[in-house]
Amino acid sequence: MTTIPLIYDTDGGVDDYSGLWYALVSPLLDPVAVTGVKGVVSADQTARNVAKVLVAADRRDVPFAVGAEEPLGPFPELPPGTLMHGEDGLGNTNRPDVDLEPTGEDAADLIIRLCRDRPGEITVVAVGPFTNVALALRREPALPELVHELVIMGGVARPPGNATALGEFNVVCDPVAAAEMVVAPWARVPRMVGLDVTLTATMGEDEFAVLYERRTPQAEFMAEPFVTYRQTSEIESEVGCASHDTLTMMAVAKPDLLEYEELPVVVDTAEGAAWGTTVVDFRARWLSQGKVPAEFLDLAEQQFYGGKGRWRVALGADLESVRAEFRSFYAGTLT
Repeated sequence: MTTIPLIYDTDGGVDDYSGLWYALVSPLLDPVAVTGVKGVVSADQTARNVAKVLVAADRRDVPFAVGAEEPLGPFPELPPGTLMHGEDGLGNTNRPDVDLEPTGEDAADLIIRLCRDRPGEITVVAVGPFTNVALALRREPALPELVHELVIMGGVARPPGNATALGEFNVVCDPVAAAEMVVAPWARVPRMVGLDVTLTATMGEDEFAVLYERRTPQAEFMAEPFVTYRQTSEIESEVGCASHDTLTMMAVAKPDLLEYEELPVVVDTAEGAAWGTTVVDFRARWLSQGKVPAEFLDLAEQQFYGGKGRWRVALGADLESVRAEFRSFYAGTLT
């Protein structure tokens, strides 16, 4: 069976570690490295928690690195992510540190090195602020050609946001980094799994019932952190508890779980009311639907795509299949 080699770039939060567990136990995925960035908690705390997951999963072989502790530019004032994820990023479970150390390599440099070693093979899955990704792009302009695919959990195609009225947390934490990443010339159109989709493709009572049976190492590890996380997460969603980053990792393994549309995307960095918003230009549908008169095609193309990145934006999900995947994940029956 062919597996997907991936680098998991995370900021440390309950759903982040659930996403890591999914990557570690899925027969379709091959995590070759984990990189940490400041977001919910510090990059250092993220790495310490990643080590706890790797040890619990008996995957000491997976290298992990500490990344950026500061954003590349200014950002709006934000509510702390620890309100949802706990001061330790693991639902205030305060689990002791383990005897597994990061590589000592900077996260962005690790991303660059592994993608250079395996050009066109590695998928980068970024589910925190995009500082590490942007730093890697600045240091290695050829990165868009070296990466097989970029898949992010971030942004929102249709409001509201969660960090601001229009902005999603991962983008708003470092709008400059997100803006640079979004318009980079990726060789393969990257995928954006945004908040508006993750809040609809959620875990319900049946999924939590399987989780709390604690039949598997991943369920045993994640059951307690989800207690704190669930209380706040369910405020945002009308249909259960979002596990944003786990859903994104599932979509890497099984792309058909989500529905996508190729659309232009740009990030607002103007420091106004829309600061940190991912602006998805739905007007581009007029082109794909053949509604633009021939004499206006060039003008429309420039208006819709000029200065923006082309992204496959997730716009919907197969909720029944997503929830079945959550149950299989925590029960240990993934295929």
